[in-house]
Amino acid sequence: MLLWFISCSTSDPQSYTQALKATQFEEAQALCLQVRELDSRGDCLATIGGLHDRKNMEDCAVFPEGLWKNECAFQTAERLWKAGEAEAAMQGCLKTGFARECSFHLIQAASREAAVMTAEEAARPLTLLRKMTWTPDVESLYWRSWWRERMAKGLPLDPTTCPEPGCELATLDMLNEILDLRYRANPAYCDTLQKGIMGTQDVSGGSWRRGERVDSWLAHWAGRHCGGGGGL
Repeated sequence: MLLWFISCSTSDPQSYTQALKATQFEEAQALCLQVRELDSRGDCLATIGGLHDRKNMEDCAVFPEGLWKNECAFQTAERLWKAGEAEAAMQGCLKTGFARECSFHLIQAASREAAVMTAEEAARPLTLLRKMTWTPDVESLYWRSWWRERMAKGLPLDPTTCPEPGCELATLDMLNEILDLRYRANPAYCDTLQKGIMGTQDVSGGSWRRGERVDSWLAHWAGRHCGGGGGL
């Protein structure tokens, strides 16, 4: 009986390892399904799905119920989006237990792809993304993510280039967020604002383009936090 127990307990890692080495998906899947422990089985199936770049939602049928089945749909949706199958990817999100989180990953992917585009060009993916009606704030999420991607690349942020109100609001929200963070870290930051000497570098590493729209928001922020807009 003891030998039988040892034999069974070692079969899971062996099957998992063999599944990772299999060159054919069907063989790898069959090996994963031999794994008895459900979490390990789900992890095995999810891993081979990535290794074989699977984009078929039907693969999720053999996953353990709950978290792992949801994870399968989530990862498959991401791979579908990457492959240019946007409609299928968005529908895939609805098959997860966390459709909003899945949708946000697609939104991030779209904004990352559009980061080097002009604001007008970057608005085009929203035609598709707006179909995710279960994520009503899709526009705000997209534009905020798009600006963050541009900031990470050191590209200019200028609300005057926005083709729609959601874009401009997201830009100013981010500016407000950055100013709040700097103020909480150093209340003396108000002195910089009130003297009117804050350059673009002080805002976000050189990315912000100063202009009437941004400067008016800086003055508004200073008025709320510093008791006046100073020289802005």
